[in-house]
Amino acid sequence: SVRVSVVACDVADAAQVRALVEGLEREGPVRGVVHAAGVEQLNPLMAGSAQEYGRVLAAKVGGARHLDALFSEGSRAAELDAFVLFSSISGVWGSGGQGAYAAANTYLDALAQWRHARGLVATSIAWGPWGGSGM
Repeated sequence: SVRVSVVACDVADAAQVRALVEGLEREGPVRGVVHAAGVEQLNPLMAGSAQEYGRVLAAKVGGARHLDALFSEGSRAAELDAFVLFSSISGVWGSGGQGAYAAANTYLDALAQWRHARGLVATSIAWGPWGGSGM
């Protein structure tokens, strides 16, 4: 049988991510991680603020870094069957005025490659353009 937990957590906060993982582990080993966090970039690169770019990067990059740190060594890494990162095609071809968002997605793709280089599981899924209003 498979147990799936969908849990809201501020993945930009390392302490919250650690608490989440430790809470899930009380019920058994975590076998798969899906990182689907994302924050849209509201302003073109030259019109945005450092705070906006930080917010965009924190969800994708910070969250992925925290999860990677927790699932890179020891029994957590050995028991993990899947480490899935929801990226975007914007990391491959850019995204008109969405430079911070594109950079954050490029990071996810690179993190998956780095995990593979360390002998760890990882998949980065680069989604295409969203229909309608997007995020």
